[in-house]
Amino acid sequence: MFIFDTSAWVEYFIGSSRGAKVRDILESQEKIATPIIVLIELSCKASKEGVDFTSNVDFIRQKSTIIGIGVDDVESVGKTYAKMRKINGKTSLPDAVVATAAKDNGATIVTCDRDFIGVENVNLIS
Repeated sequence: MFIFDTSAWVEYFIGSSRGAKVRDILESQEKIATPIIVLIELSCKASKEGVDFTSNVDFIRQKSTIIGIGVDDVESVGKTYAKMRKINGKTSLPDAVVATAAKDNGATIVTCDRDFIGVENVNLIS
């Protein structure tokens, strides 16, 4: 399973060269997931930039399984966040949620975000 983070979807939708690499993964894999926090980040970005998010979220929902976090995940996210911050002081809480979701699902994170350097099972697209 592959879990797409926010940067992967952004690059895909803008059609960049990194987005083409994301597209290749999207088209070649059956099991793609997107954490709900990623949809929230994408919605915020779209609102800030005045972009219609509806077609993008519809596409994401067609191409991936949307996964959330529950109360049982809170402690794990906190530990992951603390560990990631030690490696990279810029790591965001949403990044820790994505990393925890990947770990819990035995998945590989697909990202263009260098904040995931040092995290296990990351496909960093550059």
